[in-house]
Amino acid sequence: MRRVCKPGGFVCAREVEWPSLVLYPRIQYLQESRELMEKLAYNAGKTLRGGRGREFARRAGFSPESISASAASVTYANEADRNWWGENMAWRLESSSDLKKGVELGFVTEEAAAGMPNAWREWAKATDGFYCAIDGQVVCTK
Repeated sequence: MRRVCKPGGFVCAREVEWPSLVLYPRIQYLQESRELMEKLAYNAGKTLRGGRGREFARRAGFSPESISASAASVTYANEADRNWWGENMAWRLESSSDLKKGVELGFVTEEAAAGMPNAWREWAKATDGFYCAIDGQVVCTK
């Protein structure tokens, strides 16, 4: 993004700081799905560590003075947000090869993989369902 950014332009990025995730209630396979996504990201050479945004921007060639870092809290607690996020997570798991790959790599059992999408749907229906995570964000000026 830095390469194609015009002088005076901005590059903005935001990523979840995955260990900051708070999920309630505790539903079987919900936490396992979070752990699976993190393991698959690392296995692919990616990271779910938004707190490293400054580091990645600097390594991409931005000077430290041109990088502004901050954080935002993302929360899904009301019924509409829970329904949207729960179904989004279930769909992501079902429509990708993540579950199959997780089983193949030994990150999860077939039973756990099969239960993960429905765990997100169950979470979405929980009256007291709560999801909160911190996103690290950077704005870089070229």
